Amino acid sequence: MRHWAVKLVPALAFALGLSLAPVQSSQADEPVSGGTLVFGTAADPGSMDPGFSSAGTAFTVFDTIYNGLVEKDKTIDAPSPPIIPALAESYEVSPDGLTYTFKLRHGVKFQDGTPFDASVVDFNIRRWRDKGFKYYNEVAAGNAASLMQYVKDAKPADDFTYTFTLNEPMGGFIDLLASHTYFYFVSPKVVEQYGTAGLATHPGGTGRFEVVDYQRNQQIVLKRNDGFWGKPAYLNRLIFRVIPDQTARVAALLSGEIDIAMELPPDSIATVKAKPNLEVYLRGKPHNFSLLPNFGEKPFSDARVREAVSKAIDRDAIVKSILQGSARPGTQFYGIGNPGFDPTVTTVQDTRDVARAKQLLAEAGYPNGFETRMLCTPAGSGVPSTDQIMEYVQSNLADIGITVKLELMEWNSYLAVFGKGIPAGQNIGAYCMAMGTDTAYVLDMYGNSRNHPPVGWAMGWYTDPAADALLNKASAAKSQDDYLALHREAQKIVLADYGYIVITHDLGPYGVNKRVKGWQPSRSASQDVSLAWIGK
Repeated sequence: MRHWAVKLVPALAFALGLSLAPVQSSQADEPVSGGTLVFGTAADPGSMDPGFSSAGTAFTVFDTIYNGLVEKDKTIDAPSPPIIPALAESYEVSPDGLTYTFKLRHGVKFQDGTPFDASVVDFNIRRWRDKGFKYYNEVAAGNAASLMQYVKDAKPADDFTYTFTLNEPMGGFIDLLASHTYFYFVSPKVVEQYGTAGLATHPGGTGRFEVVDYQRNQQIVLKRNDGFWGKPAYLNRLIFRVIPDQTARVAALLSGEIDIAMELPPDSIATVKAKPNLEVYLRGKPHNFSLLPNFGEKPFSDARVREAVSKAIDRDAIVKSILQGSARPGTQFYGIGNPGFDPTVTTVQDTRDVARAKQLLAEAGYPNGFETRMLCTPAGSGVPSTDQIMEYVQSNLADIGITVKLELMEWNSYLAVFGKGIPAGQNIGAYCMAMGTDTAYVLDMYGNSRNHPPVGWAMGWYTDPAADALLNKASAAKSQDDYLALHREAQKIVLADYGYIVITHDLGPYGVNKRVKGWQPSRSASQDVSLAWIGK
């Protein structure tokens, strides 16, 4: 087998065939250093520990503070963010696909002055996988388990070389490693000084910005890290203002209190567009808004019930009436911008057919329908108006005799419940979630039975041996093309099973003040605003 050595350069759009270009400013002038940018976010990260959260809102904050070995470049305009070098300058993969050897970057220091080397990598890896380690973090380990489950051994080879030895080949190892900020590194000195719990409020990374003030559920104030190892930031300060209420977030954008507003509510888009100093972006991102049915118990363990629910939902009406064109009807598990997104799949998972839905329920033994609970969150998942969407779904399901008790929870509280999987014996028929990340492996995380909680994100206990077999085969693929092709085949099985009832593909509506230059929303589950600048 050929020895595969890959130098991590910007041309590494891996086998994605992407044409990459930096984000262009609408002005011909050069970037200006200085100034403050205020980003209106929908949710607090919940912790400054990058291993804590699996949410895009948290990733957006962490992308400015921390770095990993490899990352996705969200600062350029690309169909899907490509993989680029970060704290690793290069890596090699052994011919059998079992050993990954990373050559680390020299001259990097954490914001507290701690030098970066292989011992730092090892400290962080042990936080994720070594239960006997003093600073083992159970939450971080749970998030990292999707990757660490493949790791047999991990250790420094020398001061600037680090190796991972896998239990079996994993074709998406680098893609997954680059796609989540919970694989980013924290300063050992910070953890040793404040403890694992203390890291929640005392961040320490190697990124372009460092935190100077964190007021939970209010704001995070960052200043430029003048000792950053790469291209420096232009901004003096970057502020993340936490505004969960989407109407209040729009008001802050209109008044000039914030420069960027995520998750624009659909009914505000025309108002924002009409302002000469503002613009609206609908570029798409790898999110789909879906129901995660409970495969663990009746009635949703019956495929006919799941199909009936899917056929009852009017996706076109949701997109047109509620989302007002800021999303597309759901066609597939993968979202726009994910490398696994299949542009040839253009048919929605189901069109509304009430008569057929009722027939399916009768065949399943529920001619008069049933009552069930569904849990969701109104803000923080990355999709606007989720409460309105779910209220519409609730109405759709009432049309076929299903009475839904809809329970809305605050974002971080919901994540704590969501991460444990749907509990048995509580009549919870489904969770709702904006699902999706920047890696094709996300289908494995949600769709492979080996990723049932607490290992992965298959929160509805979805299980199909045929899907498992394809996903396991994909993991062993040696090429990115084969890796993606197998995931797309597995996706067909998951959709046919109604393992996930896909409602919409999010277009990621952002409102942006035109004084913000050098940035536009990436087709990513999160954003990197660290190279933006403020025009005159």
